[in-house]
Amino acid sequence: MALDAALDSIQLELPQVNASVSLAECGMFLGPIHAWLCRAGRRANTPGMKALAEKIIPVLDAAMSEQQIFVRAKLLCVASSFSRIDNGFFCCCFEHKRMKGGRFRLVIPVKVVPPQVDRVRRSGHDSLKAYRVGIPLVGRDFQWLRWDPRALGLKRPAGEHPVLLTSHALRQYEKRVPFYRDSDPIHDSIMLSLYEPIVVSPSNDRLMVAHEIWDRRFGYWCFRFDGQQFVADTFLFLTMDGTPEGDRLRKHLKLERADRERLMLDTLDSFLASDIRNDNELVLILTNCGCGHLFEFARKADFEILITGSAEYARQFIGPDRLNNALTLLSTPS
Repeated sequence: MALDAALDSIQLELPQVNASVSLAECGMFLGPIHAWLCRAGRRANTPGMKALAEKIIPVLDAAMSEQQIFVRAKLLCVASSFSRIDNGFFCCCFEHKRMKGGRFRLVIPVKVVPPQVDRVRRSGHDSLKAYRVGIPLVGRDFQWLRWDPRALGLKRPAGEHPVLLTSHALRQYEKRVPFYRDSDPIHDSIMLSLYEPIVVSPSNDRLMVAHEIWDRRFGYWCFRFDGQQFVADTFLFLTMDGTPEGDRLRKHLKLERADRERLMLDTLDSFLASDIRNDNELVLILTNCGCGHLFEFARKADFEILITGSAEYARQFIGPDRLNNALTLLSTPS
């Protein structure tokens, strides 16, 4: 099972004895040994047993206490990676429970939080399903996200309100940023991005919140505040209309929405899996527009180039005049 593999993969360092054990081994051996030694040390009648307990217990104390935050964070990663905003959240922690006969066992309770579903209306559209955003947290099991509009830069009274994503916004995200694990889109980066929102251009009860994965920006959630809750109506990839990067792309290459769609510059695939990243001039222009980290991410993650001919097609579509103008603009001091 995935959880079993995760527990075996989490290594706890024991610097006092220059060794490490897995979390599973900790539950099977170190926890019970630690508990037994604590009891035996208190009840010991012989100097030898007391000396043994006094020597070993501090090592186990240090090993187990120093790793608490680390282990909880690892378990949080396991839980959140299988959580979906539209399907339910997994929360887990670990604890040692005394069993019959005085023995201890590592127990990892897994809590499933079902999704909260509402229906909202968009201007000029029928009502859509909307899912409330929550996140598993270290030491606190789970939290539904709530934002204060004034803290986010909106001219509204202070107060916390729920955060929701429409089904359309989730579909756009999964279409534009197709990261998958076991055939399911990964939602943990959504939760983390919205937990500590980075707000762009708040005005008139609307704002964009940056979507980041491993500190790299991939797009924006477009929220509106209706007085009761924050609702994301759609997701914009980094290069799309209305984003800072998309505006620079239009300025440098004169590419409109239809042009970017034709060149597939409105999805992550073109940056990760096409041969555009091997064209130095295109990479230079796109980097100056704020998209260079996508190529860097592709190289560091060693993504295979699966789409060939994209760079040559982009050059022909854009044309030498626009390419040269863009390169000249880069070399011109601002």
